[in-house]
Amino acid sequence: MRVYRVPITENTAAKGPLPAPDKPSLAVLPFQNMSGDPEQDYFADGMVEEITTAIARLPWLLVIARNSSFTYKGRAVDVKQVARELGVRYVLEGSVRKAGNRARLTGQLIDTTTAAHIWADRFDGALDDIFELQDQMASSVVCAIEPRLRLSEIERATRKPAGHLDTYDLYLRALAQTQKFTEEGMREAVALLERALAIDPSYAPAAALIGRCRYFQFCQDWGSLSGAKITESVELARQAVEVGKDDPETLSTAALTLSIFARDHGGSAGIGSQSEFRPCLVDERLESGISQSPGSGDRGARTRDPAESARSTLLSVRDGARLCLFGRAPI
Repeated sequence: MRVYRVPITENTAAKGPLPAPDKPSLAVLPFQNMSGDPEQDYFADGMVEEITTAIARLPWLLVIARNSSFTYKGRAVDVKQVARELGVRYVLEGSVRKAGNRARLTGQLIDTTTAAHIWADRFDGALDDIFELQDQMASSVVCAIEPRLRLSEIERATRKPAGHLDTYDLYLRALAQTQKFTEEGMREAVALLERALAIDPSYAPAAALIGRCRYFQFCQDWGSLSGAKITESVELARQAVEVGKDDPETLSTAALTLSIFARDHGGSAGIGSQSEFRPCLVDERLESGISQSPGSGDRGARTRDPAESARSTLLSVRDGARLCLFGRAPI
């Protein structure tokens, strides 16, 4: 978990705004207690603490520490002011209301560069177990805002001039290309990821994503997949596992490559156990489906020649993978 404490004083504005970090950053502001009972502040504050802790588990997002965010408690502030003082791109604000045995949480995610709402929703629950309710609401908020944050970051990267792209920008652009799920999109994604790794060879998310792109290329018959590319994909996946040990998304993506191209199902199962750090990792369903696909029976095997291993099983795996992805076997 990584959080950042930023001291706020009356002289902060005089000292100038803090520069925004090179990664997406977020501050969870104190939620308003709408119950009309000041003694219920503890519940609203507890919700903010749970949400901050849950969001801080996202390895690609920098989260401002609760102590810094709570300097705004009881104050009417402008999100652009918060952005200047804390150096963040995004602000999550909201309110909590309790009535009888029910509680309602309302949240809004704001892009501080435009002051536009990019997400808003509400969550209801019973107060039978306050701690369980706070856990459930925190998890629901994270699962709801994470894809919106990712989409906002992808849109930001696509607007950035081509000559000013860093490793993270190239990775986000590659993600956008994979979501098109076209032959041209996958080819462009691989090219972008290769550029990212040329800048930073140790960037684990890019190393892991190349294998997944090549897997999709094979499933859809989008060009030939040489033994050299298979071997490279496996090597990059294992590198990603080693470097990105604290990133469940990277581990899950790398697990898919190792499961398919190296038949390393035992290693993939071990990687999957790390997903507990992320509450809503949808790729696990795909990884699980692939591990159960035809040709994957030798779960403990780790072959010395990934290319030869992949060739011997890819046809049957392709059928099972298509069944997992599209709900039907290929014609």
